[in-house]
Amino acid sequence: MRIEIVADGRVFQGTPKQIVMQMKSVSPGLTHLSLGEYVERHVANIARAFGVTLTVAGQTGDERAASFLEQMVQAGYVRRF
Repeated sequence: MRIEIVADGRVFQGTPKQIVMQMKSVSPGLTHLSLGEYVERHVANIARAFGVTLTVAGQTGDERAASFLEQMVQAGYVRRF
């Protein structure tokens, strides 16, 4: 999978979990969070800033990362190519 962040043009590639980990690694002040904490923080920030509620599903980190990215694509925050 390969995605582009619409707001800044950054491109990430790999499995959904690898992509979310890459996104986390370039997020100032958030690198110490677990994958789940990062996703929840990101979802909360989007809701607060844009009034958009993303619903992330799944039990495992892999499932939640895939769901998170799919929600981001559907909301128009990232572009898959």
